Amino acid sequence: MYPFSNLKKYGLIICGIIGLLLFYHFWSAIFISDNREISFNRYNAIETAKEFFQAKNKDIERFKIEYKYFLDEAVRWYLNQVLGKEKLDKLSAGNITMNDGWLLRFTQDLPRDTPQEILEARVSPGGEIVGWNYQIPDDSPGASLSESAALQVGLGFIQEHNYFDLARFKQIVSSTPRKNRIDYTMTWTRNDTLLKGDWEYVLTLQGENIGGFSRRFVVPAEKKSDFQTQVNFKARFNELVAPIFIIFFLLFIVEFIKLYNAGEVEQKNSYYFLIFVFLVIVGSTFNGLVSQAYGWIINAQTRSQVQFSVFSRSAFVENIILSLIVFFAYWVGDSRYHARFPRNSTWLLSFEAIMKKEWLNRNVARSMSNGFWMGTVLLGIITVLMYVLTNYFGAYIEHYNFVYAVDRFFPWLSPIFIGLITIFTMIIVSLFGLNFMITKYLRNKFFGFIPFIFILCFTTYIDVNFYPHAYNFLYNSVIGLSFILIFIKFDFLTTIVASFVLSVLMLAHPLMNTNNAFLVVSGFSATIIGFTPLFLAFLGFRTNRYFEIKEHELPAYIKRITERERIARELEIARNIQLKLLPQNAPRFANFDISGLCLPAQEVGGDYFEFITLNDHQFGIGIADVSGKGVPAAIYMTLTKGIFLSYCEENFSPKMVLNKVNRMLYRIMDRGHFVSMFYGIVDTKEMSLTYSRAGHNPGIWYHRNQSQLNLLQPAGMALGLERGELFEKTLVEEKIRLFPGDTLAFYTDGFSEMQNEHGDEFGEARLTTLMQQNVSYPAKKIIQNILAEITAFAHQKSQLDDMTMVVIQINPHEAA
Repeated sequence: MYPFSNLKKYGLIICGIIGLLLFYHFWSAIFISDNREISFNRYNAIETAKEFFQAKNKDIERFKIEYKYFLDEAVRWYLNQVLGKEKLDKLSAGNITMNDGWLLRFTQDLPRDTPQEILEARVSPGGEIVGWNYQIPDDSPGASLSESAALQVGLGFIQEHNYFDLARFKQIVSSTPRKNRIDYTMTWTRNDTLLKGDWEYVLTLQGENIGGFSRRFVVPAEKKSDFQTQVNFKARFNELVAPIFIIFFLLFIVEFIKLYNAGEVEQKNSYYFLIFVFLVIVGSTFNGLVSQAYGWIINAQTRSQVQFSVFSRSAFVENIILSLIVFFAYWVGDSRYHARFPRNSTWLLSFEAIMKKEWLNRNVARSMSNGFWMGTVLLGIITVLMYVLTNYFGAYIEHYNFVYAVDRFFPWLSPIFIGLITIFTMIIVSLFGLNFMITKYLRNKFFGFIPFIFILCFTTYIDVNFYPHAYNFLYNSVIGLSFILIFIKFDFLTTIVASFVLSVLMLAHPLMNTNNAFLVVSGFSATIIGFTPLFLAFLGFRTNRYFEIKEHELPAYIKRITERERIARELEIARNIQLKLLPQNAPRFANFDISGLCLPAQEVGGDYFEFITLNDHQFGIGIADVSGKGVPAAIYMTLTKGIFLSYCEENFSPKMVLNKVNRMLYRIMDRGHFVSMFYGIVDTKEMSLTYSRAGHNPGIWYHRNQSQLNLLQPAGMALGLERGELFEKTLVEEKIRLFPGDTLAFYTDGFSEMQNEHGDEFGEARLTTLMQQNVSYPAKKIIQNILAEITAFAHQKSQLDDMTMVVIQINPHEAA
């Protein structure tokens, strides 16, 4: 018995081994006959077709070859519905055809509009020729037989080769007149009561020569229509999702440009990474070029030109776009990650070791080991999910996504390419999506996860296609959420290794499960590569080295990110401190409603307001605006506050207080900087306001008895511009009587000078009019209404200056 600590230590390995066992045990029970019937690879199929046509005296050496492995998913889906998987598996083991096999075409590589001969053959997975066709130009000479004569030729061919019992089949004959001959198509059909569909044999006659023969199983029209409806649904869904990913692509570009201009991209490694991604995607395209271009017709191009066109479009348009998406997503996610977390945080540490070519250390080994075993755990989970859906809920899974490696140039490379491409998907979804989208654009984490879950459900990680399509959303969500949990629990390298292992093993196993030695060896080779992370982990654990990024080893872009975020954090701290310097509560005096608001234009600002309780019946209101914005203005604002508070409680005269503040600020402020300020004292006994204005915006006084607005603007110059003599001479102190229902408002020029997108200012005239329209509301509501109106005026124009306002209402209820 292992102690609990050892069980915990080896628990992941045990779960991973269980996942592998579940995968290898249940996999063959998920798909109809799996791939056991494939005993011919493309070389075998090509040789078989060549021998067949040479036996018919065709000069096969002058033709170029195209090939593709074809699976008739409509037939498989239909028979799965009619018979059920278990019964269909037994029939498949008895070599029942499902129209699957190798499609081969021998062409002369002439332009499509040039008359030419084309040889086509269909070779079953077991190596039988189940269809062939010899196309000759329409104007080729030949006999023009009557229908009865043509039928005799066709029947003679069928009887000679003993293809089927003519007595059990219905016969249909149709003719096609050509320029120099008449062609015939003869079709024999027989209904199969067990399979509830038709067997169809088709023979073509070109003049008096046999042009081709094939046999296939035909799905009833209404059922094929049902299958096509599901295929069309997938196509329409892809059309719907495509614009969403285009939007993300544009978002990647915008964010990357911002980072690049800010110097937050390591240019050398970024180019290497882009080239690597591009080569992987292009390599995957080239590996399947022949089969992907099979059947394409582009104007009058030759077959070689068509293949080149298909490759060029894919490599230099689609693949470049995909490479750029991965490239942008990685660097944007990497930058945002370093902006949020310390440089040695475990989430990216082992991946950065890989990027620095430090493969053999314990950090990488731990991630490689965890990634491999998490990949096998997820492999077991997915296998069980697919087994349950196919065997208990009637789901059908397309086979193409697992056997398409069969017709590639190098079948063993296909799982590797797909594994690497799955890693690129992980970069987009986990590194960009989780680290950037939610935290940057969606502050509310709950609602932020809604679009992210949407992305998980509709992102294809490992291309599996279910019918009905609703199961695709479940499958993608399970994989996507699993990867996100792996990313959060472990780290980024663990996540991408898990995705690589999962993809490679899923795609390599069908090759190993065929009856062809070449394909088995290819699958085995890919599987060995899938186990590479475990081997690298073993080598890494044998070392005693740990990877750590030293300060002097930090890339320049990370240093810039770190410095920028340090400044941002310090500014955030400064902002919080500055906001705490503002009054947290308004003074409470009977019959007075007082409220204030300050909105800095940047992280910190130069606006300031203050309430000072002088005694039981007097309080002061100060509002100030330091020239400029940002950190310098914030520092001067803090100095102004300290100096102002030190004097205002010693002398009750606003003029004397401002004189003293001016003398002190003049000593310490740089020339060219100044502070405008309005300071008033409210006496609640005698109902008066005594005030002075040091170059500040005029105060607004709504005199309810007269139903008019008055501007409080006594003479005075700004603080800090002059030593004191001139300042004292120009500064004027005034006093007004206050009455129930009166409203006082003091503000900084951020309100009056707010601009819209056309550059028009809101202006003091609009502000005073808006003030008069809102005097019936409480003080706080007045400020809110004015702010809302100004925000609507500015529309999308950002705030250019700090905005501060204080509103006082006198005995509003009594006046009402």
